[in-house]
Amino acid sequence: MADPNQEMREAIIAMSQAVGTIANSLTTLQNAIAAATPAAPPAVTFSLTPATNKVDDLIDLGSRWGGGVYQDATASLYDSEEEKFDLDNDKLTAFQRLVEDRAKEMGWTSQNQGIVTYTVNEGGVNVPINIIQDYGRITIQEIRTQSEPFYLDTGAKSRQRAAQNNTMWAKTLTNSLTSKARDQIAIYKDEYLVQGSPTGDKFILAPALWKVIMRLTTLDTKMTNKALRAVIKDLPIYAVTVKGDIDLIHKRFLEHYALLKARGEEVDDKEGLLFDTYSHVPDAVFRTYMNKKKDDFYDNVNDMQNTNYEDIIKKAAAKLNLLKVSTDHVWGAPSDEEAQVIALKAELLKVNDKALKLSKQLKDIAAPDKAQIPGNGGDATPQPGGGKQKNRKNRSNKKKQNEDEAWKKIPPKPGESNTMQHDKKTWNWCKHHQAWCIHTEAKCKLGKERAAKQAAARNQANQATVDNASESQSLLAHMSAGEPKQVAYAQFLAQLASQSED
Repeated sequence: MADPNQEMREAIIAMSQAVGTIANSLTTLQNAIAAATPAAPPAVTFSLTPATNKVDDLIDLGSRWGGGVYQDATASLYDSEEEKFDLDNDKLTAFQRLVEDRAKEMGWTSQNQGIVTYTVNEGGVNVPINIIQDYGRITIQEIRTQSEPFYLDTGAKSRQRAAQNNTMWAKTLTNSLTSKARDQIAIYKDEYLVQGSPTGDKFILAPALWKVIMRLTTLDTKMTNKALRAVIKDLPIYAVTVKGDIDLIHKRFLEHYALLKARGEEVDDKEGLLFDTYSHVPDAVFRTYMNKKKDDFYDNVNDMQNTNYEDIIKKAAAKLNLLKVSTDHVWGAPSDEEAQVIALKAELLKVNDKALKLSKQLKDIAAPDKAQIPGNGGDATPQPGGGKQKNRKNRSNKKKQNEDEAWKKIPPKPGESNTMQHDKKTWNWCKHHQAWCIHTEAKCKLGKERAAKQAAARNQANQATVDNASESQSLLAHMSAGEPKQVAYAQFLAQLASQSED
């Protein structure tokens, strides 16, 4: 008879073996699954451009990624050869902006491995500057000294990203210049070429090259500090020439002020200069608005409290945009008072052209009746009943009179004397009467009268010019004093018309 305990032990052993087999199979399956599952990706470093990803790490220039970064960094800032920078001062601001954008995109502004931040001592204090913007505040010798860590072979950063950045920036600059500009800067190569080791070849120190380019473009031209200040000072005149174009005014101010700042210079009372300039903008609403801002600025109240020239420019630009899109306002529209002056000017032009006539209504406003003026045909004498009678010649012997007048009208022939004897009298040819007369030409009353009238006419014309300006001011004074505009205007035109009829 079989042993029941033995059978149970065998069953337990068989079950244990089966469990072991299953466990081994499960382990094998888990290992297979683990082998088939991809590893988790490494953490990603945030950046806005490829070159600023791990901005302080070396670029593997042997990799596809590194080669792409180098190609992008050293490419010209311009699309064509014709567009490249030729050291023209007028194109400087745009060139400078392109260089700044490339520096940010490529990480050349990095705090640790950047190559555009330098230090200058001002008033005993070390001040950090951006050499792209403030190239005029540091010397080339100081640039070379502060650049030694990344360009000297023994420098702490000579095998780091800073050295790579220097090479890429140098290539960017040379690739962005015209051939003529490259020839010009080559004259000063001793200032920007450096030697990394005692036996190594010289290479370009990019910040020093930038300094040379900026110096040739600005300091070596007529755009001296004095000239730049003159341009900024004459901004109100410029506002008139561009008919108050706010965008052009701001562009001119900011560009020339930036050039001065780059040289370490400053402009006094920038805010006052801008306000003075805005007063020449030919738009009454804009001027009224900026005059209010001017008062608030100097009183340091409302939204102009603790503001500066940049805030003023923003206010002006915002108001300009608002007025230009407004359907209720025409940009450049004059004030009511200015419109009256414009109308007066038009009327003055009409007076000068003798086109203004004195209407009955204006005559009633004008001065009392003028005195009678003698005419050329004889004196006018008032007669009872309002009539007048002219003095007439005695024509009783008309035939004798015609014969007498006929010979008097015959002028002397060329070469003949202007004096003759006739009827035992001495006669003289008078050019004013165009006749033989007893009086000499020098004593001719008609000639003297004509000369006097011509002089009087000239004096009257000169006085009219002065009077017109005076009357224009008088009209504005009446208006400002509260006198009805139409009355003052009518009185003014009446006076002008009276002068015209005279």
